[in-house]
This record gives sequence, C-alpha cells and structure tokens, in this order.
Amino acid sequence: ARSPPSPLLFFAYPCLRWALSVHLPLTTSHPAAEDAEITRWACTSACERFRLESLLLRHGVSWPMASSSLHWFPHEPYPILDVRALWSLGLSVPSSYSFPFWWEYVVTCRGLSARFDMPMRAIDRALWQYSKDNGGPGTAV
Repeated sequence: ARSPPSPLLFFAYPCLRWALSVHLPLTTSHPAAEDAEITRWACTSACERFRLESLLLRHGVSWPMASSSLHWFPHEPYPILDVRALWSLGLSVPSSYSFPFWWEYVVTCRGLSARFDMPMRAIDRALWQYSKDNGGPGTAV
C-alpha cells in the first residue's frame, strides 16, 4: 500500500504553482499532473542536486526561479539566487549556473544564517538591501 502524501506537498505545491505561474506565464503550459510530480520530486528528494534541478524540468524555469521556489518550501533553508545577493557576497554572476556554484552559494548563506542566528529570509533580504544601498547591480545612478 502507498503511504499517504506528505503534508509538505499540500503547502509546497500551491506555493510553487503560484510562484512559477505569476512570475513566468510560460510555466503554466505544463499539465497539473506534471507540475504535481515535479514538485513531489523536489519536495521529497534527499538529494540536494535533484531538489533544484528537478524544478528546471519545467519550461521557462531558470536557476534563480527554481531557487526561489525552494526558498519557500518548509524544509531546509535555501537562499534565493539573485544578482544583488551574489554581488553583496563578492561573487560574480557566472555565464551559466551550475550545481556546484549554486551549492556553494547555499552553504555560504546557511553559514551566515547560523553565524548570526537569523532565518534565511532575513539573510536574503540583508544581502539584497546591502547591494541596493551600496551601488550593486540594478541600482539607479
């Protein structure tokens, strides 16, 4: 017999569907069953690489959007991959993202979260705000 679905899925699926469909209408081209399966993979996998890269299976989903989706899942803390946050950490935006780059970013942000005893959301916002206040990318001159 199959075990009942994780309560995590009831939170994560609507949240992911909203985030992806609002920010990139092309992602709504997937049937709901596909969306649910991809989300289930991301939510239930013990493999960090698979959590993120399974979300990239959706048409139009990029690394920053996939990281944003993971950020809102109620399991391990994940930062949002953002050019402002990267700038604040002294990192350059790579020509193409990779799992090793993303994972180093996650570990760095989790380290900051632990060091300052702050939730990941606060770390994310602080990195973004530092860039904005100090002439990072996207700052009007």
